[in-house]
Amino acid sequence: MKGRRASGPAPVEEFTASVASSVRRLRQQQSMTLGTLSTRSGVSRAMLSQVESGKTTPTIAVLWKIAEGLQVPFSALLGSEELDLTYLSRRAEARSIASRDGRFSTRPLHQPGRLEKVDFYEITVEPCGRSTSRPHLPGTVEMLIVAVGRLRLEVGEHTHQLAEGDAIVFAADQPHSYENGGRTTCVAYNVIVYV
Repeated sequence: MKGRRASGPAPVEEFTASVASSVRRLRQQQSMTLGTLSTRSGVSRAMLSQVESGKTTPTIAVLWKIAEGLQVPFSALLGSEELDLTYLSRRAEARSIASRDGRFSTRPLHQPGRLEKVDFYEITVEPCGRSTSRPHLPGTVEMLIVAVGRLRLEVGEHTHQLAEGDAIVFAADQPHSYENGGRTTCVAYNVIVYV
């Protein structure tokens, strides 16, 4: 296959349209109504309609809930670009997704749809930032390594304090959260493996 040249930063509207198309396509492939997806995901029917019509850009939390409701990897919602053997993700052109308060963001480091059962992300957590994740699909495992700063990871009833260079593997089919209680930005790399 021929390599694909990067086309520059994608505007928010393009990202929103891509997510809208992916959610609608995946829901329809499963012959699922908006009502059924709402029940399975915990996202209101009105919000799902807004996402599918491209009228709103969903937060990380909403996208995770939709992915869980559809029982697909998170990255499946991020678009369906033409797949290639080589995928270059330049920081300046990245499509990061942020929490509502902007203190937690994640950047896919792989091409959406390329890896069927694996997601690979860079996570940035600003001081006082926190992100809580509902349980992923049964059997899902996360691998996390802290590159810069410190991170507090809660998995179920267990708490882990991670410093630069620390790595952990944990069952992500239970509630878990990432928190930066320090004064400097934390950067970590996260691999999610779906069974």
